[in-house]
Amino acid sequence: MKIMRKKQQGFTLIEYMVAITIGLILLAGLGSFFLGMNNSVRAQRAISEVQENGRFALYFLTTDIQKAGWKDPETGVIGGSTRNYIDLAGTSDGNGADSTDTVAIRYESGANCLGEEVTGVVVNQYLVEDDSLKCNTGARSEPIIDGVEALHFTYGIDVNIDGSPDKYVSATELLASPEEAEDVASVKVTMVLVSDTDVSSTSRTQSFTINGQTYTTASDKKLRRLFSTTIFLPNRPKFIGS
Repeated sequence: MKIMRKKQQGFTLIEYMVAITIGLILLAGLGSFFLGMNNSVRAQRAISEVQENGRFALYFLTTDIQKAGWKDPETGVIGGSTRNYIDLAGTSDGNGADSTDTVAIRYESGANCLGEEVTGVVVNQYLVEDDSLKCNTGARSEPIIDGVEALHFTYGIDVNIDGSPDKYVSATELLASPEEAEDVASVKVTMVLVSDTDVSSTSRTQSFTINGQTYTTASDKKLRRLFSTTIFLPNRPKFIGS
């Protein structure tokens, strides 16, 4: 009896090529998926970072600037030693949206903005250097929060002393009319926050409108957001009496 044996055959070259092509397509798809997920995670992390830094910076500035002009009523006349609660010597205008401003405030306290113990009236100056919001006490300057690229201030002038600002002026205008420094009822703060890591796949510039002027960033892949708030000054001496 003759037994018929089936001839064994392997895969052909074409079949191998088809299988390899399908495998490469699947790998490319998986690679694209994981790359997209990684980009999404990085973007979400950058958004959270910028939002958190922006909220903290506004909170810190609001808490401290609101103290401008405060004096313990038991130690003397309210506002007596802090009449220049907006310290013009430490307040400046960056002269354009592409530069940054500084503001200096005075009030009586037992500690300055860096948490150092002091006696009497403190002078805290706020500025931006090396993408960091810093507080300068005169003796030293330390960063408060990173990721702050631009910082701008405008000042609400209460002309008729009713507690509400009637107009907003820049530091340059305030310095030109120093008598108006005693009528500052509010301070408007505008900041541009920037992420520490790249987010976009390509470099690009970004533009923001700050106090009627256009602020244009450098060309890069980072994420930026604009933050703004208006801080009212409840302790200004001229309003509450001296």
